[in-house]
Amino acid sequence: MSKAIEKWLAPLDQLSHLECDGMTRVISHLLDENGVDHCICSGLLTDLEKLYDSAVPGAEHVAVTHWWVELYDGHYIDFRARMWMGDLAPHGVFQPKFGRFEYRVIDKQNRLSRLPVEILSLMSGVNLKEWPPLSQS
Repeated sequence: MSKAIEKWLAPLDQLSHLECDGMTRVISHLLDENGVDHCICSGLLTDLEKLYDSAVPGAEHVAVTHWWVELYDGHYIDFRARMWMGDLAPHGVFQPKFGRFEYRVIDKQNRLSRLPVEILSLMSGVNLKEWPPLSQS
């Protein structure tokens, strides 16, 4: 199922103007509309390699406040980690694992205050009412 979800959501990756909070809201809306159980996570995304590298000045891109989606099978959906952490950061739909990047959940919610689809469409620049159902991907 996670591969189908990744393929279905992949076009969202082109929306480079959306940061993690906006992207998370759009993804959550689409998952809700298709009956996919998930929760919204906010917390810290840390590059552990940079954290322990004395050559990295200060805290530049070592840890950022971040939002992502967690599916109930444990997969994460994150199309914006690379915006802050570079090309080696996890991307798409994936199982989190111990490694260079650590996701630390500070808050987990089943629902955010839901924005109207018209607002989400305006934010994203995509008519989300016309997004194809997951079953068609």
